[in-house]
Formats: sequence, structure tokens, C-alpha cells
Amino acid sequence: MTKDPLLCFFLLCTFFLCFHGGQPSFSDYCSGRVCNGVAISYPFWKIDDGSNTNGSTQNAYCGYPGFGLSCAPSNDTFPVLALPSDNYYVKHINYASKS
Repeated sequence: MTKDPLLCFFLLCTFFLCFHGGQPSFSDYCSGRVCNGVAISYPFWKIDDGSNTNGSTQNAYCGYPGFGLSCAPSNDTFPVLALPSDNYYVKHINYASKS
């Protein structure tokens, strides 16, 4: 009789691991991206440009509000940081020196 609850517990754990183990984690959604040759990670995030066919965009919670970078579909332009005062092309981000 003690084997039945133990068996049920084992099957339940196996079922949970099989179906829940394949779900992407938070770090998968917010891992670094590349936008036209520029590596993007926190505090920046890649804005969805409507061409999300390969999972290359991120959600706004992956970076600081207002630090979303737009990427042109072609690789001939740099990412754009749109601030209220003007738009800025981002040629390189140095995460070590925070510049």
C-alpha cells in the first residue's frame, strides 16, 4: 500500500519535468542580442521592428525604460536610440567602461 503513493509521486514529478523543462526561462528572453553588428544587453534592449522571425527581439522589461534600440531590417545602418530630444546612432557599446 505504501508503494502506490510513492509511484504516483514519481509519475507526477516525471510528468512535470517532461512538460515544464522545455519552457524558456527569463534569461532566455532577456539574453543579449545583436543589432546590425552591435551587441545589445542590459540596460539596452532591442525593440521589435515587426520582423521577429528568428526570436531576435526583446520585451521592454529586459532593459531600462527608454533605452530601447531600433534596428533596421538591413545591416547597413547602426541601431537607433530615440530620445525625446533627438535620435542617436549607436556604433558601439562598451559595457566594461559603461560608455
